[in-house]
Amino acid sequence: MALNMNDPYLRAERQPPTLVALGVRLKAAYGVGADNFGIKGNEYHYSGFHRSRNFLFNSDSGNGGDYSTSGVRNRGGNADNNSAFDFTPGVWGTPANRAAMIVLTKRLRAAARANDRRLDDWYEFAGTEDGVHVVTFYAQGGAAKTPFDSSHLDHIHGSCYRDAADNNHTGLGDVLLGVGGEDDDEMGASFGPIEIQREGITSLTIPPVQAGIADPRPAWANFCNATGDMDYGLRVWCSVGEANHWLPLFGTNGLVKLAGAQRVGVALPKGCSGLDIRRWGLNAGGTLVDPSSPDAIVYDGHLTLAIERGAVGSAG
Repeated sequence: MALNMNDPYLRAERQPPTLVALGVRLKAAYGVGADNFGIKGNEYHYSGFHRSRNFLFNSDSGNGGDYSTSGVRNRGGNADNNSAFDFTPGVWGTPANRAAMIVLTKRLRAAARANDRRLDDWYEFAGTEDGVHVVTFYAQGGAAKTPFDSSHLDHIHGSCYRDAADNNHTGLGDVLLGVGGEDDDEMGASFGPIEIQREGITSLTIPPVQAGIADPRPAWANFCNATGDMDYGLRVWCSVGEANHWLPLFGTNGLVKLAGAQRVGVALPKGCSGLDIRRWGLNAGGTLVDPSSPDAIVYDGHLTLAIERGAVGSAG
């Protein structure tokens, strides 16, 4: 049975501005819309951090308190606050979304296991590390909990200690987006995803790949077509020293076609310090053609690039 959303305790629930800001950052990074990030529980959320403490304790539909109100930290903070978020990085149920979920979950789990201080305000997370099984784990230490339901294959859940819901959550955003952190040298670091422009050339400058003492790690470029049912063309070339080269493994003249929901990763050559990416055309038969060609179709769907850096000594 659904909750009465006119319940005064539900109507009083508050979405902390700092959690809202986290959502704005994640949605912009992944190029997704408002429905891909949520804080306040819907009419089927009777319990947990998506509901306020006041609702759980005081509403006729509340439960008198549950694990989300247990302990000193969950008895503090604004009693009307919702203290959790859900984030879907792409299109629900698509291979591209599952791939992004794996990246996000692994980043969170690695930070939790390392007792990364940027997770100090967080209690638990849920997601998937393989696209098949849901994992739920504590934010401190990363120990496993009983897994949440299968919807968490397609969205990340995070529960914030209630006394910290109004704190600044930039640190968690950095973890999710692979920015900084004490584990960069061991685990590698990533940045992106970056939206590939619909017109012109998207240019990206990166630290030179495998550049000795400065940064000896290998790196990969991961391209994702998140639209689901359309094919796209790209033309990619890279800067190595003073010269530009077509990106290896992308076929003749740096051209590649990405099928709907396809993700393609390619190792970047040693010394690569920049990428130039242009959307390419496909004709009605699906053949790659110059976008200026009269029969070219240049789709305007969602295409992204992320750079992944490996640990020192990993295969390049």
